Amino acid sequence: MKILLVEDSLGMRKIVRSMLGNLGHHEVLEAGHGGEAWDLLRRHSADVVLTDWNMPVMSGLELITKIRQSPQFDNVPVVMFTVRSTREDVVQALKAGADTYLTKPFTPRQLQDKLASVLGRRSQGQVGWVLKGVDPLRRDDTYPLVVFGEEASAADQLAQPDLREVVRYLFAAVTSIEQARGRLEEGQRLGYCLSSNTATLARWLRAYRQRVRLVLLSTRMSGNGLTLARLVSINRQGDFAVFLVCDAAAEVPLRARYALERLGVVMLERPRLDADSLAQLLDDYLVPRLGVAPPRELLSPAEIRERLATDIRHMAALPVLPQVHQQIVALDRDPNSDISAWIRAIEVDPLSRAQVIRRARSPIYGFRGEISDADKAVILLGKSATKELIVSSALRRSVEGVTEKDFNVDDYWVHGVAVATLARLLHFPLDESVWTPDQRKDFVAFGLDREALDELRRLQLWQRWLLSPQQDPFLAGMMHDIGKVALVEGYPGLYGVILEAMASSHWSSPMAAAEEVMAGGANHAEVGRILADSWKLGEDVARVVESHHAPGAEDAFAALIALADLIGNGIYPFPRQATYPMLRLLQTEPDLAGAGEVGASAAEDDPLEPQDDPWRAVTRFVPPGLLARLGLELADVIRLGRCLGPTVRRLTEDLRRSL
Repeated sequence: MKILLVEDSLGMRKIVRSMLGNLGHHEVLEAGHGGEAWDLLRRHSADVVLTDWNMPVMSGLELITKIRQSPQFDNVPVVMFTVRSTREDVVQALKAGADTYLTKPFTPRQLQDKLASVLGRRSQGQVGWVLKGVDPLRRDDTYPLVVFGEEASAADQLAQPDLREVVRYLFAAVTSIEQARGRLEEGQRLGYCLSSNTATLARWLRAYRQRVRLVLLSTRMSGNGLTLARLVSINRQGDFAVFLVCDAAAEVPLRARYALERLGVVMLERPRLDADSLAQLLDDYLVPRLGVAPPRELLSPAEIRERLATDIRHMAALPVLPQVHQQIVALDRDPNSDISAWIRAIEVDPLSRAQVIRRARSPIYGFRGEISDADKAVILLGKSATKELIVSSALRRSVEGVTEKDFNVDDYWVHGVAVATLARLLHFPLDESVWTPDQRKDFVAFGLDREALDELRRLQLWQRWLLSPQQDPFLAGMMHDIGKVALVEGYPGLYGVILEAMASSHWSSPMAAAEEVMAGGANHAEVGRILADSWKLGEDVARVVESHHAPGAEDAFAALIALADLIGNGIYPFPRQATYPMLRLLQTEPDLAGAGEVGASAAEDDPLEPQDDPWRAVTRFVPPGLLARLGLELADVIRLGRCLGPTVRRLTEDLRRSL
């Protein structure tokens, strides 16, 4: 806080300045009379003025009168301190515009109480002024908007003493907007909106993006203002400026500052934002944009991905896969690979060696003797089961360092195993004449019951995929959601905002819909493609990661994972607390008759609008055209989920125990 101290006695100035320093106020401007003070106020502004009465050139009373007659400074709090203590003197000072009166001599405690009182009263008035002018945000309005994101936006919150600096900044900014309105042509308008909720701001920026001309986001915001500033810039449509407001530049790491600069985000330090600087900022960045309508065309997916890749590369350290994963996947893709090469790759990784041995001891493989060597374990398991263990373990190891609040690594991994297992079951050929020795071993390990076998044989899905030998259903199933890890690591705070939006929809909308509203093009499919390329998973798997929510018409591999993911949301949902419609449909026993008549959900203005009918809500999760392409009805998918659920749970839990 900047204080202007006006006193003609040098000794008294030193005493008052020392008091202020002991009270924590170190930014003090000094003047010897009212004329000097007025010049300082015009050049530097101030948050509060402490002035004596009797001074040469210009008295304190004359200074107060001048301040109150100035539109620029009439709201600056003024405390008069003087030896004049009669009732008539006090009344005269208050009538001139002093906020309070302090009689010399005074104690530090008296000075502190007067400052707290005047600042508190002034702050309440400023809060009312700021909130009174907030725009109603009607959809039919077209005039430009300034968007503020702060740590508080309600009157009772902004009235807290520790937010006076925030209120001072907002008041100065709104005052500058009022001044800008005064320079508009007749009929032109300008509005501003304020929120402390990241999800609300994201919705506004999406719904009113054609109106936005200036965005000022605080690092104090819930959900991470830095992350929101990056996302707003990446998805920026049209000509508007983005600012990140911080208390001090040092709170933003140097690496992040460089990345923000590349994105065109300007950093501002709140203590330096006085009325003059904010007025200048609006003149430079807002006024030239008032008559400019941003283009309506959206950025292409390629442009979004390029921006995301550049941003994440400069801002985040993405996880890496252990080397054993690459070795085993490469061996698995070679049909002529020797089992001894598999054993050597696993032997050099102690954790993988222990996991393979533990897995081989599982009752599902029926071996009753002692297993203590990796070679025996690999031979018993076979290549397929060994590869699946290494792939699932590698993914688990790569994400164990994720510490984002509400992101549960185990729940994420279990969902991946469930989808990978479902993909294996949906792809597995139930024609014994074509089985390899490994497939025969896998079929025994599956332990499918008669009902599940009958349903799989009835649908004969394995005949519809026709995958190449290089297209591994389990690998793609495990990796399909790696974009969620990349999103969490690359954009701290965003995951919680997305979960909040999904919960508000009663979990009746998929994560992709919440991402579109909250983060625009920064969805887990696009970000996942970036990580898939970094991990060198190959074009087939990378394409699945990118398109499993919207597989191409000829992409059988992505369609397989899309179907497995759809069912997997009802067996092991992620996050675990999500009550997705598929979960409700698999856990209850509704009549399946007529389920096939449920078509695609009607187009909605808000994709996060709650939909409590699970039959209607589940259509939001079905990729467009997927069921028709596979010749399936929704009832077929529900039956599959119910039949395969017990097997998927058993195999998933068995694999979990091996790690």
